[in-house]
Amino acid sequence: MDTLQLLSQQLQSSLNTDNGNTRSSLYSQFLHKIIAEKIATCPSPNFPTGLHWINTSEPLSISGSLRGKVIVLDFWTYCCVNCLHILPDLHEIEQKFSVEDGVVVVGVHSAKFPNERLNSNIENAVCKYGITHPVVNDSEAVMWRELGIQCWPTVVIISPTGQLLAQFVGEGHKEEMIDFISSTLDVYSDSVEKNNTLPITVGESFKSSFLMYPSKVCVNDELLIVSDTGNHRVVICSLNGNIQKVVGCGSEGCKDGSFTDCSFTSPQGLCQIGDVIYVADSHSHQIRSVMR
Repeated sequence: MDTLQLLSQQLQSSLNTDNGNTRSSLYSQFLHKIIAEKIATCPSPNFPTGLHWINTSEPLSISGSLRGKVIVLDFWTYCCVNCLHILPDLHEIEQKFSVEDGVVVVGVHSAKFPNERLNSNIENAVCKYGITHPVVNDSEAVMWRELGIQCWPTVVIISPTGQLLAQFVGEGHKEEMIDFISSTLDVYSDSVEKNNTLPITVGESFKSSFLMYPSKVCVNDELLIVSDTGNHRVVICSLNGNIQKVVGCGSEGCKDGSFTDCSFTSPQGLCQIGDVIYVADSHSHQIRSVMR
């Protein structure tokens, strides 16, 4: 039986025997059990050599540079909407557990179609969706096959000692992943390296332009209003392109306030009625209004 399948069965069995314990407590019991019974004796395979890496100045290694970290491998492809749906979950995990805390998220891009294997297309997607953790283009899906991954997205958790611990398949596992990572940090505390010596760098593709992935335009007799989605703001121009107002501070958020203080998160659809501009703020799941 595949190691990850075995671990998944063991983990589910632990959760099914809940006797009033919290999920974190059950996860801790599970981790202590697999250590004591040596269930997780199968080390994770390393990334193949010669792959293209994004957001890191050099290739990473599970048995080398990532040793001592709880590794969160996200098997994804940029044309999979379900993969895009869990990006906010991964971002929240990165906000809660930093590299200094001993946790590293690594995207393993595993293409479904030929065009998804191109480095330039993946770099463009990483920039478009604001992914700042390391991403490796495993164009031939070597890691996918070696770990027996079966669908997108799949998240695999690896211990600081390089052992496979768990997998979470599909969407809707944010809280479970957070609890599992927290329990892993606790159980493996003696092995966790709390430093930031990894060569993680935001790539050249993140150099900002004035407009970044604009997605929608609203035009009336006087104005051209643009959803500057990648820069998380709305730009109001005259019909000849002269900028009149910029609404939004440029950082992700969902904050009301003045034009320079308020924030959006990937604004898209626009509609003006009278003096009010309505904005579909896609990642905050809200319709926001801007008073001209």
